[in-house]
Amino acid sequence: SVATANFNGSYSSTKMHLLNDFIVKNDIDIIFLQEIRHTDFSVIYNYNAYVNVGTESLGTAILTKMGIKLEDIEKLPSGRGIKITYNKYVFMNIYAPSGSNKRSERNLFFQNDIEYFLRDLPAHCILGGDFNCVLRREDCTGDFRPSNTLQQLTTSLQLTDAWTTKHKTPGYTFFTGKSASRLDRFYVTRALTPCLQRMEVLPTPFSDHAAVNMKIKLDVKFLTMGRSYWKMNISCLQNMDVIENFKTEWQLWQMRKNKYKDVAYWWDLYIKPNVCRFFKQNSYQRYRNEENLLNFHFRCIREIQQHYKQSPERSALMNRHKAKITTIFRKRM
Repeated sequence: SVATANFNGSYSSTKMHLLNDFIVKNDIDIIFLQEIRHTDFSVIYNYNAYVNVGTESLGTAILTKMGIKLEDIEKLPSGRGIKITYNKYVFMNIYAPSGSNKRSERNLFFQNDIEYFLRDLPAHCILGGDFNCVLRREDCTGDFRPSNTLQQLTTSLQLTDAWTTKHKTPGYTFFTGKSASRLDRFYVTRALTPCLQRMEVLPTPFSDHAAVNMKIKLDVKFLTMGRSYWKMNISCLQNMDVIENFKTEWQLWQMRKNKYKDVAYWWDLYIKPNVCRFFKQNSYQRYRNEENLLNFHFRCIREIQQHYKQSPERSALMNRHKAKITTIFRKRM
């Protein structure tokens, strides 16, 4: 599973936890991030972060699951590109200059920086990121101004748009009140086209862009992490109903003390498992209620994205659902 998402610049601990939840829930092996202003990704557990914040202060990053040992890393000085090599596969993440006023700068970026980045193009290459332009009329609802430079680049290198191999309809990733565009996408070399299995657009509450997730079958083995130790969620102790229920249980547990040869056995064999079970049940119930609410908001965002109509009200409604998701995570933290 390889995903790409625009992180939208600003940093906060809430956004990082939203990113971590997004990666875990979608079981992503490698994720490309654009518009990065920081280098600390320690919140993202069991992943290595390779970050390139260069001279323009808006960089790129690639996060890989533990066990993916890289052979080579290359970075553009501007911060707008980072390339890693794993086994025989090359992964390249780019962030093109944005805005109609930077059209010339964007063309030079594709013509010079990316063409150099793609020198000696290997047979197995995945190019992804935020291209900030489109090549097909159906990939935007507003003014259509294709990038001829990018078109020439993809044609000369025989790169395939991964989305179009699986979908006939556009998968918009950037929405405003006036238009929608498919700015975020993947290109793959011809040898990898038969390996593509599934493409999907996923809502991201930490960004104004949607993410693109690509399932691709590669001839490598990724490390699978096992279950970690249980840790009690101490926020349960702030709930008075939980405290009162625990006191009731505790009185019942006390009555079992004489069934064990001493207090140590009673504590290890009876009390500790029951304390664990009690707080797991309470935490799980609260978590399930929160997850149901989160899933509702995600479904609403996905529905708006899939049936997008140019309307400021639609954009405002989508932002309200994202704000609700962020509020739930902030309370969790």
